[in-house]
Amino acid sequence: MNVQSYASRRACRFVVAAAAIVLWIPCHAGISSSSGTTFAAPGMLREPRSPKVLNVEPAPERRPALDVLLLPSMLSRVQGNAAPAYLAAVASLPDVEPAVELIETPLEELREMLAGDPEKSRWIEENQWIVEQLGVASRYEYCRWDWDLSRGWSLLLPHLSPLRAGARLVAASARVDLARGDLDAAVEKLTTLFAMARDIAGGPTLIELLVGSAVAGHALDHVELLVQQPGAPNLYWALSHLGQPLLIPRRAWETERSILYLPTGDPRPSPDEAASWSAEHWLSYGRQLAETVSSYDGRPSEDRESVHTLFAGIGVLVYPRARAALRSEGISDEEIDRRPIPRVVVEYLLDHFDTAADEQHKWLTLPYWEAREQLDAASRTHEELYEGVESIAASVLVHPVGSAAAVLAAVDRRIAALRLIEAFRATAAAGPIQPDTSPILPVPTDPTTGRSFRYAIKDGVVVINGEKHPSDRDVLHMVYELRVVKPGGYQ
Repeated sequence: MNVQSYASRRACRFVVAAAAIVLWIPCHAGISSSSGTTFAAPGMLREPRSPKVLNVEPAPERRPALDVLLLPSMLSRVQGNAAPAYLAAVASLPDVEPAVELIETPLEELREMLAGDPEKSRWIEENQWIVEQLGVASRYEYCRWDWDLSRGWSLLLPHLSPLRAGARLVAASARVDLARGDLDAAVEKLTTLFAMARDIAGGPTLIELLVGSAVAGHALDHVELLVQQPGAPNLYWALSHLGQPLLIPRRAWETERSILYLPTGDPRPSPDEAASWSAEHWLSYGRQLAETVSSYDGRPSEDRESVHTLFAGIGVLVYPRARAALRSEGISDEEIDRRPIPRVVVEYLLDHFDTAADEQHKWLTLPYWEAREQLDAASRTHEELYEGVESIAASVLVHPVGSAAAVLAAVDRRIAALRLIEAFRATAAAGPIQPDTSPILPVPTDPTTGRSFRYAIKDGVVVINGEKHPSDRDVLHMVYELRVVKPGGYQ
């Protein structure tokens, strides 16, 4: 068997994983849940957006500034973990296709529909109890999804499909409230959506982070509608209160970086432990991880012998390079000879994997605007970054995370742009918008550039242009046209 040729075939992940003894890292923006549903992060596959026109009334900033919030207040919080409450709320969820239809119906058309046939809202009313239960769940003081991450590729996330469907139900209910002119009820539903987005994204996996961003997208779509309604409150401080970033990715990023060592529950052996392990211990360690990884790729458990053979073949290929690497670190041939061969091979492969993973994940410790060029470059050159058998696993299994980071940045960018829109609504309440007008509230920083948002005013129209850097993905492209109109009449 030509082991090197066989290992280079990306479809045979169990061979690659055996070579580097690595585990699963989720790949690409569209990821499947245990139910088979594919989740595509919002905007990942879209063309650059055309200008979005918003017709808004002047609205002064709130007094008190935070009497309207888009996240549950401390006084409304419930003690305990939200996760069981969320699962209970969606346990009897109906087919949400009617909710999707309501969300996709333009607001003026929905308003006419409800006025002509009140029965059109019956489905929402019949399922309002689910919306209310999700609202209660979103007010718990914390949400902790405790999954068995040692299962790696075989980990199931059965909560995601019903929770995303539940979010559609809440969004449809908010849309009906807007159509009826009940702005207070709509704000309450949006509060539920933002809290759901935060709680789902707080899970330990990348897919939860992306689904949370999709739920946040539903909420922001309806904030855009809300601010266009007559008498809409100014949401500048409510949007500011959401915080930056809205979705905290730390747990998901840590899982991505640590996924290699999660199946055994043990970190990489310390230098003292490594020195004390026998050759048999090292061989068993390598085989155990190789078997675990191969099982994630559908290999039957009785196929252990072929996995062991392939692992041994890879070891033969990389051992001379591993010795050379140790010599370059100043370790003598005598010391290398005293080390068991499986140790030399496994530590060499682990070094390559850890280095490759950290070359991606180190950029995630920086604000997006500082790291976007490096993240984009890493994504573009992912296939060329790694050469040789020792690095082939990294080329397959170290996920280029720039796309996920861009999705999170796009959520924060929309929030910041809506803050600027509300700043201009407050400014318009104090006087006409002129070409040289500056907002009376602070201009937000664009979280994708690190600079204040760019805007221009011409003929009373404010154009807010989300600056597009050459390395930016289309998900980050954003242009608003803001038209301030006299009070009265639905927009």
